[in-house]
Amino acid sequence: MLLKEVESSSLKFIGYESDEELLGIVLKSLPDVIYYYKGVPKNIYFRLNNAKSKGKFFVKEIKNTFSFTKIKK
Repeated sequence: MLLKEVESSSLKFIGYESDEELLGIVLKSLPDVIYYYKGVPKNIYFRLNNAKSKGKFFVKEIKNTFSFTKIKK
């Protein structure tokens, strides 16, 4: 998965694998950890990518909605 740096006060990188509906997120507060959220529809990724506040969108729409796996880099 290719992670790209984003402008956000809380998110550092995001990435998406559409075949697996897998969203990758690296938080600025935990830069050595990648969170992989499973079953995330492509439209949620696009909305996150285009959100004015990516951190608020993440907390409201993703964080407690989708299951995740945490991997240390």
